[in-house]
Amino acid sequence: TKRNKFGDKVYQLDRSYALELLMLKAQGIEIHGEGEWKKIFTYFEQGLGTHKIELPEKIEKSLLSYQKEGTQWLHDLYELKLGAILADEMGLGKTFQALAFLSSLQGREGLGKCLIVVPTSLVYNWIEEKNKFSPDLPMVTFQSKDKEAHEKSLRSSDPQVIVATYGLLLENQEFFKKFNWNVLIFDEAQNLKNITSMRSVSARSLQAQFKVCLTGTPMENHYLEFFSLCDLVVPGCLGDVETFRKSYYNREVHAESVKELRLMTKPLVLRRTKLQVKLSLPVKTVQKVLLPFTGQQREIYKKMAMRFSRQVEDLIRAEGESKAQMAMFSALMRLRQICSDPSAVPGVEYSEKPVKVEHFMNSLQDHLENEESVIVFTQFLSTLRRIENELEKLQVPHFVLQGQVNAKERVKIISQFQNSQKPAVMLMTLKTGGVGLNLTKASVVYHLEPWWNPAVENQATDRAHRMGQTKDVKVFNLLIEGSLEERIADLKIKKQGSFDRLFGTDETLGEDSYEGSRGLTQEDFAYLLKS
Repeated sequence: TKRNKFGDKVYQLDRSYALELLMLKAQGIEIHGEGEWKKIFTYFEQGLGTHKIELPEKIEKSLLSYQKEGTQWLHDLYELKLGAILADEMGLGKTFQALAFLSSLQGREGLGKCLIVVPTSLVYNWIEEKNKFSPDLPMVTFQSKDKEAHEKSLRSSDPQVIVATYGLLLENQEFFKKFNWNVLIFDEAQNLKNITSMRSVSARSLQAQFKVCLTGTPMENHYLEFFSLCDLVVPGCLGDVETFRKSYYNREVHAESVKELRLMTKPLVLRRTKLQVKLSLPVKTVQKVLLPFTGQQREIYKKMAMRFSRQVEDLIRAEGESKAQMAMFSALMRLRQICSDPSAVPGVEYSEKPVKVEHFMNSLQDHLENEESVIVFTQFLSTLRRIENELEKLQVPHFVLQGQVNAKERVKIISQFQNSQKPAVMLMTLKTGGVGLNLTKASVVYHLEPWWNPAVENQATDRAHRMGQTKDVKVFNLLIEGSLEERIADLKIKKQGSFDRLFGTDETLGEDSYEGSRGLTQEDFAYLLKS
């Protein structure tokens, strides 16, 4: 502390205290600040303080009203030297808003050196969007072999925007740490949800004047993931991780605690849904399709479920519940694979055609006759390959996206699918095709297996249900009746409830306590396996 010219005590506080002080002011506690603090208080209390951005005419005409608001919001937080989590629902144009923000900085000669970190599948998506809307933005993709040229450019006085993948960031962490970036953008920032992962540690090691997270799912499983993103954009803003963990992880979390978390993080988070912005999209209908086991499949499933149940019980008895987590998840994965295609499980003999593959192939003829293109999501490469073989036999136009396809090839495949003259099928693994891609050629989506997390599944579906879609979108979730797949839906509802309470409207906050985040319990495991 020190004293001002009137003799008053003055406290010098780091920006990490911003959220706490703003929450205290919102609760009626009188706090005065000078300089940067005065700007922050004036902005959040009165909506005043930063000037209106100016944008190139092409961008100005293309931005929808809510996107202009998002671009201005990014600029405001930049001016206030805070950080931002742009968490608009999938398909609302977060990339475009970020590019517009960078163009506004360029227009006032304030761009400097910027780094955008993206999943591999989205590198060319950023370049294409930039070429379309911000052709003058000095953007290049990072290549390890060109490090010397990149360094020379970054040491110059010229503005520069570099696009790098999460993988290359990790491999070249020491290179990126050399520079004090003006703006640092993490796209699909749920990639950094695990605060202790090597990827998150490398992201946190970078210095920047302003950090932005772009994600449609700022929390997928538990509140600690949301903490990770907030702490990334404004380090220390929610206190230390261990204190937060004790309040929000592996325990019941009271509604008042979530209200407090929402209120505190509100200055850093902007989330709009398609419904809120009245985005005029075609209707999306979701249908659960229950399919029966085949006789042989049922016997395999029951036999394996009993074996796994005994193994896990013995492990829990010997080493405790927390030590058995990996064994439980491994067992559940195998049972889900049996629901999809038993022949893919090592040591299992299965001669019949998998019921899900058969149902999809039978339904496909109707979709093709109706001139409907289709996306198929599966979590198992064996299932993807089996369907691919069936499509080849019938000579149905089809394309495949999975983890081994490199970034350039992905762009080519997506373009071929989108521009196909005939109805076509896109086969994808969920994690490969779940983010960032525009696949509005398709108006039918099949999920061949349920995913644990509704946010991930919705992200995947919204590759088709997004701006540019002209047809109603039909979504089919295929589940095996009487299997753990039916019960996974119950766990998904719990996760969706936690997400809605933190990012939904005030009406979604009840007065009750409810489950926070935790690992899989023996009780959960037994429930999923019960016949």
